[in-house]
Amino acid sequence: MKRIDLALESSRDYRATILPPASLDDLKQCQKELSDSWYPRIPQRYFAFLRNKCNGFDGDFILYGTKPFHSNDSGLVPDIVAANVESGHMKHYLLIGCIFYRSCHENYFYNAKNGLFEVRNLLINNVEREYKTFNALFYGEWGRS
Repeated sequence: MKRIDLALESSRDYRATILPPASLDDLKQCQKELSDSWYPRIPQRYFAFLRNKCNGFDGDFILYGTKPFHSNDSGLVPDIVAANVESGHMKHYLLIGCIFYRSCHENYFYNAKNGLFEVRNLLINNVEREYKTFNALFYGEWGRS
């Protein structure tokens, strides 16, 4: 996760909103709420990111955390449970973020069927990019912004 540490540090210079890490209790409650709504569990590496790095991120792209947060650029960003419930997508996908919250055309999903992180264009219902790991997603998308 050293590359993520460097990316987070660099993002601070560009007014990114980076929340403190989530508590274990918040993550357990979030997992329970996702499960109760029939959504996949938070994948292990994203769980570790929320627990050890930050519980929500907005720096040209958004990553949802366990609680809603106010962003410098996007206003109120929902938590991961609310984002999933509001999105109405298929249940084997876990929505974890998006590009530019107010006009989310590309969303970040964890596909529980194949274990990949996907960047999906919702306007044309197409997978634009796939990543094998959360770290690759974060650094790949951060590097694009």
